[in-house]
Amino acid sequence: EGEREFPHPFFFGSKVSLKPVHWLEVGFARTGIFGGDGAPPFDLEDFGDVFLLGGSDQKQNKSDEIAGFDLRVHLFPLGFDFYWERFGEHHFSHFPFSGGEANLWGIYVPDVFGLAVRGEYFDSTNEGPVWYRHSVFTSGYTYKGKILGHHAGGDGKDYSVEVKASPLEGVRLTLSYDYEKRGASLPAPETHRQVLFGATHQVGKICMSFHLGHESVSNAGFKPESEETDTFITFSIVRTFD
Repeated sequence: EGEREFPHPFFFGSKVSLKPVHWLEVGFARTGIFGGDGAPPFDLEDFGDVFLLGGSDQKQNKSDEIAGFDLRVHLFPLGFDFYWERFGEHHFSHFPFSGGEANLWGIYVPDVFGLAVRGEYFDSTNEGPVWYRHSVFTSGYTYKGKILGHHAGGDGKDYSVEVKASPLEGVRLTLSYDYEKRGASLPAPETHRQVLFGATHQVGKICMSFHLGHESVSNAGFKPESEETDTFITFSIVRTFD
């Protein structure tokens, strides 16, 4: 992308996942944006510090990094999975325990009377609106103005519940509800409420999908008492090839 403070920067990501026992999985990940036309110079030593060693470059601000860990535990006696993701903006601390953190907690139950149920909570409001932003790389984690990350953004909270069913072979139905608050530290944060229904049908190598959603927004555009509603429909056909 060229419409940034430093056009055409580089983006990198790395992740290591470990599964020491069959019921536990732990991962460590790091991403970074650096370089671009007119950006602070970034040499091989800098790359080694941020990509391989996890060192913070907060004194020189040569890159915009996010780092952290994820944890997933399968609780066999109870029949569900618990997972947690904790990441932070690099300029507060060192990998993997960065400050300015955002957290996502979730529970997944694969079978509740024939239904698969998932619940999630996301919070990026810790220490204010610091997420997906940077003092030097001011465009932050965006592409053409759209955030490369969680849809609640860098100063938001999100609660979601999703239920899936497979009444027939090759057929999957999904119903979800999402409540989201964006710009939580602002005087008039946006509040989003979304209901989404989806249906997919797999026939051989062809998968057909249909989605119908409705969203209502309070304080739209962060303007007090401004209301908006949206309804959307999508339909797709995907053919896979060997």
